[in-house]
Amino acid sequence: MECMKTLRVSPKGQISIPKEARDALGIRTGENLVMLVNQRGIFLEKSKNMMKSLEDRLESWECMLASEESLKRVWDNKEDDIWNKY
Repeated sequence: MECMKTLRVSPKGQISIPKEARDALGIRTGENLVMLVNQRGIFLEKSKNMMKSLEDRLESWECMLASEESLKRVWDNKEDDIWNKY
């Protein structure tokens, strides 16, 4: 689903997510959303989707750290110290 809507900010600073967007994204009453703000604008994400995204990233970071550690063991060895004098 792709859509563009103009939203009006209430005097209390509130906005309403249009029903079509809520239905398409499965956003239910009382559901938690995460709001990210940067200089370009505001981004809303369902909190459970955000947690899944963060978990996926964490897994890839753990993989990179494991790879870094294994490479360090291979590269940091006494046989290679001979090259330090060149």
